[in-house]
Amino acid sequence: MKQTEAFRVLASADRQLILHELCKNGGKATVDELAEQVAVWRHRISPDEITDDKIPRAHVRLHHTHLPQLVENGVISHDPNEETVVLHDNESVEQLFAAAEEIEGWPPDDFLERSSSGTHHRSH
Repeated sequence: MKQTEAFRVLASADRQLILHELCKNGGKATVDELAEQVAVWRHRISPDEITDDKIPRAHVRLHHTHLPQLVENGVISHDPNEETVVLHDNESVEQLFAAAEEIEGWPPDDFLERSSSGTHHRSH
């Protein structure tokens, strides 16, 4: 993966969050788990406050935008039948994380901690 493509992948805060969640979960998660985390982030509320009506939109974004781009770039595998996502351990992922290190605020732990505590500030 070229560095410009890596930055294109990382341009989406949702994709950064997906990658972060996969890393936290040993490289594997369900689409439902990822959709819930994206919804929590987008609505800037704690996971305890998320309602079922907010998750479907995140689910659609994952299926139609974010997961296909990550699959296309060789970063993840997505099994639509099992609804699982697996982070690859390959050169593309290494290049992606090397590019991520150049982004201020990576990994997004600080923002996620503030978001889950109910504070509604976004880090830059």
